[in-house]
Amino acid sequence: MNHFNRAAPLILLLLIFWAASLIALEVLPLHNDEGLHLTRAREVWNLHPFWEIRDGKIINHWLIAAFDPHHAPVFVARIATVLISVIGLAAAYAFVRRRFGALPAFMAGVLWITSPYLFFYQRLAFSDAQAGALIVVALCACDRLIQRITLPRALLTGAVLAAAMLFK
Repeated sequence: MNHFNRAAPLILLLLIFWAASLIALEVLPLHNDEGLHLTRAREVWNLHPFWEIRDGKIINHWLIAAFDPHHAPVFVARIATVLISVIGLAAAYAFVRRRFGALPAFMAGVLWITSPYLFFYQRLAFSDAQAGALIVVALCACDRLIQRITLPRALLTGAVLAAAMLFK
């Protein structure tokens, strides 16, 4: 089987997730927490990357800042969560495919996309959805690490887990 045929189900899932996430992304009113993340992202632009981080959410606003929250702030804040969620979906697919096969991986992706809870939270600029997606990436990295222990794989697993903790 060539690489495209093997990757086609994942590509289809990612495109469906992306399309579903972008539809009316800005319709819901801005939540209080989203406003806080946007304020922190603007402070990153003011060279205060660790402004007001006592609640433990240390780096989630950095991704929002990377997209310049001064223009279309609601879209920018929410698209950052969608991007992390895409990575989480791809990691979940890879993990399930490696452990159980192609059909269970596809079904896991369908469940990820159709879960009302995930659909709601992954469309808002909440650190919960970002940290959750990164935990799935850490799980996938850990699974690869236990298959063959190497220093780069160990460092990647630790870095992703640390990032997940710093997001929440």
